[in-house]
Amino acid sequence: MSINTILQDHTPDVQAIAERLRALIRATVPDAIESAHAVWHSINFTHPESGYFCGIFPRPKQVTLVFEFGVLLPDPDHLLDGWRWMPRPKRTSRPSWRSMAAKRLYSNGG
Repeated sequence: MSINTILQDHTPDVQAIAERLRALIRATVPDAIESAHAVWHSINFTHPESGYFCGIFPRPKQVTLVFEFGVLLPDPDHLLDGWRWMPRPKRTSRPSWRSMAAKRLYSNGG
């Protein structure tokens, strides 16, 4: 399954958010390897040294960005959902949170 197949049946808004997130992740983590996961209906990112670190999960009206060790990320602005389990998602129907989140996540070196 391809990434285009994952995104093809979603609305233009969901596709645009997913594409912006993909670009942000690729720009932030240039060594990331991107792949489609048919069962999870997601776009996954792995790093050659650390493995899976995040996934983009397009849904009918939103996109969820899940960080594998998100529970360990500082979140002073309370942008992330969840707190007791390791993957920590950020659900959004708007891309406006992404620049603030990226600054916060990567201002301390990643």
